Amino acid sequence: MHLFVFFKEPVKAELVIPALHYMAARLGFEKKDYEVFPTSAGEDKFSRAISMPYGNMFDVLPEQSALAGHGNRQLLETCLYLAEKMRITAAELPEIPKESPQQESRRIPLALQTAILSTGPYPGNDRSPITASIIWQLRDLGFDADGIKTAVEGHGPFARYDDKEKPKDLKADIDRIITKYDLRHPNSRIVPKFSMQSSAEFVTNFVPPDYLIDGLIQRRFIYSMTGPTGEGKTSVALLLALFVDRGWKLDNREIDKGKVLFLAGENPDDVRMRWIKLLDDMKVNADEVNVFFVPGSFALSKQGLRDQIMKASEANGPFALIIVDTSAAFFEGDDENINTQMMAHAKRLRGLIDLIAGNPTVIVTSHPVKHFSRENMIPRGGGAFLNEMDGNLTCMKVDGTMVTELHWQGKFRGIDFAAIPFRLEVGKTDKLKDSKGRHIWTVIARSITEKERDAAEHTGQKNKAQLLVAMAKMPGASLADLAKEVGWTTKDGKPYRSLVQRLLSALREDKLVKKESGRWVLTKAGAKEAGTVAAQEELEMPF
Repeated sequence: MHLFVFFKEPVKAELVIPALHYMAARLGFEKKDYEVFPTSAGEDKFSRAISMPYGNMFDVLPEQSALAGHGNRQLLETCLYLAEKMRITAAELPEIPKESPQQESRRIPLALQTAILSTGPYPGNDRSPITASIIWQLRDLGFDADGIKTAVEGHGPFARYDDKEKPKDLKADIDRIITKYDLRHPNSRIVPKFSMQSSAEFVTNFVPPDYLIDGLIQRRFIYSMTGPTGEGKTSVALLLALFVDRGWKLDNREIDKGKVLFLAGENPDDVRMRWIKLLDDMKVNADEVNVFFVPGSFALSKQGLRDQIMKASEANGPFALIIVDTSAAFFEGDDENINTQMMAHAKRLRGLIDLIAGNPTVIVTSHPVKHFSRENMIPRGGGAFLNEMDGNLTCMKVDGTMVTELHWQGKFRGIDFAAIPFRLEVGKTDKLKDSKGRHIWTVIARSITEKERDAAEHTGQKNKAQLLVAMAKMPGASLADLAKEVGWTTKDGKPYRSLVQRLLSALREDKLVKKESGRWVLTKAGAKEAGTVAAQEELEMPF
C-alpha cells in the first residue's frame, strides 16, 4: 500500500515527516513495517527519492516530474481530479497527540486484539454481539469513537462494513453503541449528557443482556456469593468453574463455554484438594481443562501486580469467568466496617473486568455480616460493598441436610430465579493422600434435581424430629451420645457429631432448643414438639 499526501504549497519536511509517521501508526503499522519519504528534513539531505505515484502514471504533475523522469504519461482524469481536490495545507496536517497511536495500540490487551482480528465462525452467524462487545471493551480502555474506528476498521467481524453490495456506516454504529454504553453500562465512568428522546429513539437504546449462564449470570457483571463457613460456597464456585470450562448445562440453563480464572486467596491448599476430587469424580483430566488458578492473595492496588495479571491473562485468556475466593483474602484495608475502604475494595474487584480480556463475569465469594441470619445473608462491608455489586448470590444449606442452594438476597440485577440445589458430598480419592499414604477427606458439590432436593429436605425434617425425641429421652446428653442414640455414624463408624451440631443449629433457629450451662436442652416448644413426634411414632408402629 502507498499513501500519498499532496500539498497546495511547499511544506517543510520537518512538519511532514512526523505527520506521515503518525498516519502510518494510525493505520496499524510499526516502524519496521513501512518507509516514509522524505526520510530526513532539510535541503539535499534526502537519503533516496521515490517515484510518485507508483505504477503507470508517472511524470504528470510537475512536482512528480522533478522526482521521476521516466515512465509513461497516462493518468486517468478521475485520479488527477482527486489528487488536485485533496491537496492540503500545512495547517491541515493531522494534530499529533502526546500519546502516539502506536502507544495507544499497545494499551489493547492481546486477547482483545485477537478478537478484533478474528474471522469467526460467529455463533448463529451473527457478528453483532461480537462487534458490540469489542467496542465496549475499547470504550472501557478509554478509546473515543475515532480511536475505536481506527483500531477495528477492516478487521475480522468489522470487515462486513467493506461490503460494497450492502454498505454499512461503521462510524454511525460505533457512535450508537458508545451512546448505549455511556447511558446504560454499569462500568461507565462517563457522566451521560441530558437527553430527551422520543419513544422510538428511547427503545432503540435497548442493550440485549449477554449471559454467561443463560437467564442467570451476565457477562461483565460482578456478583458476590455470600454464605457462612461450611455452607458450600467454595465447592459450588469450583463446580461452576468446571461447568463453564466444559460448557455443560446448569439446571437446564445453557452456559457460554469459556476459560476460567480462579483466584484462590483464602486457602489454596483446600481449594486444590477439592479440585482434585471434583475432577476425579467427573472423570475429567486436569490437562484437559482451561481453568487457571492463582494461589495466594495479593494486593490488587499495586500497579506492578496488575501489569503481571494483564500479561498472564493475555498469554492464557481470554477468560469468561473470574472467581475470587474470598473477598476478605484480597481486602487491603484495616476495617471492613469503614465504607470508604470497602467501596475502594469493591471497585478494585470490579476493575478485574477491564483488566482481564474476554468480557468476564466476576464472582466474589464472601463471608456474611457478623450477626447474620437466613433472612440477612448480606456480604461483609454492608451497603458500600453491596452497592458496587450487580447481585448478591447466596449459598445456604437446607436445614438438616447436605444440600445447599444457590439463590440471591439483597440485590440482583436481572430476572428472579428459583433456588438451584447442589449436594455437598464428603469423600476421598486415591489421588489425595497424606505424607503417610492415608486418604484425605474433602468435600465437593454436585448439581441435583428438585426431586432430589425435596427428598433430602424430607430426610432432614425426619432427622430433626428424631433428634428432638432423643433429647427428650436424654436431657443434657453430649453430641456423641445423641448421635449414638439415633444411630448416626460417619463412614468410619464414629458418632456423627457434626450432623447433630448442624441439626441443633437449625432447631435453635426454630426456637425448639437452646443452650444452658454449655449443654443443649429442649425449650418448652421443643418438648411439646418431641412429645408430638413420639406419639406419632407410636401410632405408626406395626402390631
